[in-house]
Amino acid sequence: SAFGSSRSGNSFDPKAERTSDILTVCSRSLLTFTILPIMSFDQESVSQDSEENDKGSNKVKGPKFWVILRGALNSDHTVEPQHYLAAIAELLALTIVCSLAITWTYERVATHCWNDGGEQLGSWCPLPFLSTSYFKTAKNRLSDNPIRNMVGYNNPCAFWDQPPALYFAASMFIPMVYFAFRYAINDTIRAHLVVQANAEDFDDHDISMSSYSRACLTINWMYAASQCIVMGIFIITPHVFGDNWPKCNSNPPSTCLTPEEEKAFENHVKLMHWKMRSHSACFLQLVPVLCLTMAANYIEAHLTGVALKPIQWAVLAFYIIATILETVFATSAIFLYQGDYSQHGDWQENFVFNKWFMQCIDYMWFLSLPL
Repeated sequence: SAFGSSRSGNSFDPKAERTSDILTVCSRSLLTFTILPIMSFDQESVSQDSEENDKGSNKVKGPKFWVILRGALNSDHTVEPQHYLAAIAELLALTIVCSLAITWTYERVATHCWNDGGEQLGSWCPLPFLSTSYFKTAKNRLSDNPIRNMVGYNNPCAFWDQPPALYFAASMFIPMVYFAFRYAINDTIRAHLVVQANAEDFDDHDISMSSYSRACLTINWMYAASQCIVMGIFIITPHVFGDNWPKCNSNPPSTCLTPEEEKAFENHVKLMHWKMRSHSACFLQLVPVLCLTMAANYIEAHLTGVALKPIQWAVLAFYIIATILETVFATSAIFLYQGDYSQHGDWQENFVFNKWFMQCIDYMWFLSLPL
């Protein structure tokens, strides 16, 4: 922290695509775990003097999640509010990696459980208690899913949108909500302490510091509420297998035989749009709110006399740019999409933006988080 079923028309190599996804996510997560522990140049200097005089001069090192856990065991320790933001980013990176591993493993299992006819389970299926129909689309989960079919690539949500990774990811997001509230509480307390420490520097008619305190309170609790709303991604999931998937597709080349089937397909697509857009809105609302929270930390440091280096302001500028691009283009790519979330016909023509362009923007935002 500076102070989150195969269809017709396939023209790609699923194995190569899955390998690319794995390499991309692993490299991104490795960068997160590498940078987070050492990028603590931010507001830790605010309490530098207190830490030097802290009884436990044995300052805990390592990932901020570990620092928080170790600090909770000590009755006398320095609380750094920004550690909670860093811990959230660490948990998010861990969730992405583990969800990808779970989904990829389950996809491999599904290939052993599904046979060509689908009439019986494969001879090497380790899950004989499930129906064969369950594995029909699971065997292509990373190469054929609503998110990938909408934008042309897998973002982290594609890794945990379906069971069993869905259950793991939901449980991992719970401590993130708790850390968000702990950050909001502690940073608000710090803002009040800053006002008290600087009260003598302002006359009775100067309300700048009290306004600063109220601004911190508003931003902090806005962020905590936003982190709660993110949990909606596990309640409203994209339209996936098992959700009354339409029996035909009326888009060229049409596979619907009657007007009734075409009408049913159109209604299904409307439902798909609602679920995908609601699901995405739960996450996208966090993007600008998190940026506002991060920027407020920089301003807070500046107002309290902490000297920030030019590289730190450059990092903030990069993060703000990445946030603006992610908010504008990701929202447009999702809410302006008019396809049917399948790989039927010329499905790639339905992308709102070029998939490589959109992927660069999406990944740039995720990579900016540990900075």
